[in-house]
Amino acid sequence: MRDALVTLERGASGTGLRRSTVTEESGHYRFDEVPTGQYRLFAVKAGFGARYYGGGERGDLGAAIEVRGREVVDDVDVVLARGAVVTGRVLDTAGLPIAGASVVVARRVREEEAVNLHVAGRDQTDDRGTYRVFDLEPGVYYVRGIAATEGISMDGRDSRGWRNNDVRVSEGYAPTYYPGVRSWARARTVALRESQTVSGIDFALVRVGLASVSGSVTAVAGANPAGTSLQLARVGGAELAGDVFAAWALPGGAFAFDRVYLGRYVLRAAGRTTSGGAAFARMVIDVEGRGVEGVSVALAPGVSVSGVVQFEGAEPTWRDIVDLQVSTRLEEAIGGSAEVRAAIEEGTGSFYLRDLRPGSRRFEVTGLGEDRVLDRIVFNGRDITERAVTLGGGVRVTGLEIIVTDRVSQLRGMVRGGRDAPGRGAVVVVFSTDPGRWFPGSRYVLTERPGQDGRYRIRGMPPGDYWVTAEPLSAINGEEWLARRSLGRLRTGAMRVGVRKGEAVELDVQVRRW
Repeated sequence: MRDALVTLERGASGTGLRRSTVTEESGHYRFDEVPTGQYRLFAVKAGFGARYYGGGERGDLGAAIEVRGREVVDDVDVVLARGAVVTGRVLDTAGLPIAGASVVVARRVREEEAVNLHVAGRDQTDDRGTYRVFDLEPGVYYVRGIAATEGISMDGRDSRGWRNNDVRVSEGYAPTYYPGVRSWARARTVALRESQTVSGIDFALVRVGLASVSGSVTAVAGANPAGTSLQLARVGGAELAGDVFAAWALPGGAFAFDRVYLGRYVLRAAGRTTSGGAAFARMVIDVEGRGVEGVSVALAPGVSVSGVVQFEGAEPTWRDIVDLQVSTRLEEAIGGSAEVRAAIEEGTGSFYLRDLRPGSRRFEVTGLGEDRVLDRIVFNGRDITERAVTLGGGVRVTGLEIIVTDRVSQLRGMVRGGRDAPGRGAVVVVFSTDPGRWFPGSRYVLTERPGQDGRYRIRGMPPGDYWVTAEPLSAINGEEWLARRSLGRLRTGAMRVGVRKGEAVELDVQVRRW
C-alpha cells in the first residue's frame, strides 16, 4: 500500500521520540538511525482503519519493538483493512424520513468510575432520511440521531426574528438512540467486524415536550455578568453534541434557554471576577411542565492550586523537566480529559494551577519519560495519588506535593505459547491483588505486548502484590475487557508476584487458552 503514513513512537505511552514517514509504491518504509529503546509503530491511510504493529487500533495492544545497539529490525509489517460501515434511515413518528438529521456512531468507554461515549464517526441524513458512517474500527457501537433545528423558538419567533402569535412550539424531537430510545443505557448496540457493512439500522426519533429555562446571573463582587457562558447538561447523559444546551448572559445578567427537553439537568456557568479571574457556578434543575423561571445563578471565584514536584534519587537535568506538566481534571469532566495543565519551574520544581472550576478533582503528572515514574501525590499530609479531592469556590490550595522517583520497578520475562513457542500474539495483564485498585486508568492495572522474541517488559508499576497472566490477542473483546468483572475472571489461574520499589522481577508467563 503506497502513501500510508507510518509513525514510530518511543515508550509504551508514546510520549517519547516520535518519527513519521510515508510508504513507497511497494508499501515498504524504513527508519534509519533509530536510538536504542522500546517502540510502538502504527500506520494509517484514508479509507482504512489505523493499525498498530502486532495489534489493533489501540497502542496498549500494539506489540513492542525492541531496538538494541546497531542491529537491524526487519519485517515489522502492518496490514491495513478498510473501515467498517453502518448505514440506515432516520424517521419521524409517522415513519416518514427526516432530512438533515445529524447521526453519530459512538463507542462506550469507561473512564475512572464514569462511562462516556466517544464519537467514532458522523453523517447527516439526505432527503430519504439515509445516513452512512464509514471508516469505523471493529467493535461495539451506539447510533444516535438528532433532528435539525426547526427554526421556531419557544415564543413563536422564526429564524428571521419575525413573530407569529399563532405559533407555539411545545414539542420536538429529542436526541434518540437506535432502536428509538432516549437513553444510551436502553439502546441496542451494533457490533462491527473488520471491513464489515451493517445496513438497516433504522430508527424513529422520539417526540417529547419542550420547555424554557430562564433566570439571571449574579456576578462576584459586582462584576458585570454579561458574557457569562451557561450550559445545561442532562444528568446521567453521555453529553454528546446535542445533549448540552448553551446560552450567554445579557447585560444585567439575564439568560434563557429555549426548546429544552423535559428532564433533570446540571446547570454550569463560567464568568469573570472584577479582577479578571474566573468565576463559576453549578446547580441541578428539574425542567417540568412549561419550564422554569427565575433561576438565580451566583458565581463564585475559581480555585487555585500551587505546589512543588520533588525528584527522588538523582538530581534532575533539564531533559527531565522540559516536558513535565502537572494537570488536573474534574471527576465529572466530559471525556475524562485534563482541564488545566501547568509546566513546572526549572530549579524549584514549583507549579501553579489557576482559575479551576470547583468540584471533586484528580491531579496527575505527565512527561516523565522512561527513567522516572510517579511515586505519590500528597495533600495536607495525605496520600491522594489514587483519590480525588473536593475543592470549594474561592479556595487557594498551597503545598501540593508530587514526588517522582528514578527507582523504577519492573516486571520482565518470556511469554510462551503453544508447544513452548514464543507467545508473540499474546497480551500480558498485570493487576493488583487488591480489587479496590481495579478501575480504568489505575496505575495498578497494566498490559504489555511481547516483542518479536517473545519477551515482555512492564516498567513503572507501583510497589505491591500483583496477579500476572497472559491472554491471546484474539481473546480480547470490547473496550471494557479490563473492567472489574473481567479482571475477576482473569485472576483464576494467574500467578502471584510481589514487586518492591526499584526492583526488577523476572517472571515467565504461559499463555492461557492458546
